[in-house]
Amino acid sequence: MASEKMYLRPPILHEEQSVSMATKILKSSWMGLILTTSVLAHGVQAATFTEIGDVGQTLTTAAIPTPESVPLITIFGTLSSSTDADLFLINIIDPVNFSATTVNAETSVDTQLFLLNSSGAAVFLNDDDPAGLGSILQSTLPTGIGPLTAGVYYLGISPFGYDPVNLNTLLFATGSSSTAIVGPNISSPLTGFVGNPFSTPGGSYRINLTGVQTVPEPASVLGLLGMGVWGARRKLKKAKS
Repeated sequence: MASEKMYLRPPILHEEQSVSMATKILKSSWMGLILTTSVLAHGVQAATFTEIGDVGQTLTTAAIPTPESVPLITIFGTLSSSTDADLFLINIIDPVNFSATTVNAETSVDTQLFLLNSSGAAVFLNDDDPAGLGSILQSTLPTGIGPLTAGVYYLGISPFGYDPVNLNTLLFATGSSSTAIVGPNISSPLTGFVGNPFSTPGGSYRINLTGVQTVPEPASVLGLLGMGVWGARRKLKKAKS
């Protein structure tokens, strides 16, 4: 992410948009995705998902891949424009070996990959793959750096220059090399995205994953996320008062 970026005021997520989270999340879990399964060694079922239509870019419209609690190894999708982002709810079961990458022949867009915790707050982000020394425009969240604990997280993807924010403040730090693994700028949750003159066009992507499963049954997920989203709503209400 370039340090000279200019930022416009992003769209603000109003409090009423967080209402009826159960309905919105359950709806998104069966819309916009095609499931294919394969069998790994020792007969373990694994899941690959392909986006159909458009996956949401808010905490309440993030896609929930199903069936529950199977290894999730690949996500295929499309960023339709320079102002499109996709969020997926995932279950990281092996934090030490967690990774996500768009470095592959199927990815045609200059990506940013980022991870948010269950409350929607920043964990880490990468713009250009660290091993590529700036020559690769796809992204990698490498093993051994990001999440410290297992659990439910939001995995996000956006074109370079379309950045996650809370109100008008970037979630992730700036000023580093494009190949850096970037940590949080603030601890507040995602409320939207903002583009800038460096925003790049959309395109297709493939995310390869390790250490990840699909989340438990939706009811369990809603219980895990309830406090986090409630906290986000309280912060938004306080900011507007």
